[in-house]
Amino acid sequence: MNEEYILLSWISNYGYCPRRFYLSAVEGQAPGSNIFMTEGTISHQRVDTPKIERRGSKITVTRLYVNSEKYLIEGICDNVEFNIDDNGANIPFLGEKCFLIPVEYKHGKMRNEKEYDMQLMGQALCLEEMFGTHIEKGYIYYTDAHHRHEVVFSEELRSNTIESVNEMRKIINDQVLLEPKYMKRCPKCAYYEICSPRKKMVSKYMKELWSKI
Repeated sequence: MNEEYILLSWISNYGYCPRRFYLSAVEGQAPGSNIFMTEGTISHQRVDTPKIERRGSKITVTRLYVNSEKYLIEGICDNVEFNIDDNGANIPFLGEKCFLIPVEYKHGKMRNEKEYDMQLMGQALCLEEMFGTHIEKGYIYYTDAHHRHEVVFSEELRSNTIESVNEMRKIINDQVLLEPKYMKRCPKCAYYEICSPRKKMVSKYMKELWSKI
């Protein structure tokens, strides 16, 4: 991996919690294992094998590597649907003209998570640059609910995603230390034991208290 590039998975981590991104990208910490991560891995297996499937006018490509030289981001798309249309973009490796729709698989029930939208937007930015096209929307597929949630690639989402990527790159380049903050979602995080937000926040508070005494 080129160290200048931001991984698509980091975009999701950053949106979930900047500290989680910091532990992964700056400190190089690997996530621990918990029930949520295990369930997610199992539900994700159907899109973990690279393949190309064609059904009528739709071609589905699984595990497609994408990158953007403009924004310096890269990663893997779970699924990209290529809908054959004479007005679509030229897709050399398929020998077809198509409209593109990225589909990201997520474990759990349907919910509105901004980090998922930004990760999907990052995929679209890569695909648009690679194939010289414009993508209007994508989908988050929630495996437990068996439901596809539509994500419209608005100008606001594009701007927020690009801004987050720039912030992430600055954190990496400047080695900015991000302190832990305990949130309601912390216990579900795969980095919870490594991060130890409660312990570190208490420790910091006690040190500040003793310094005043």
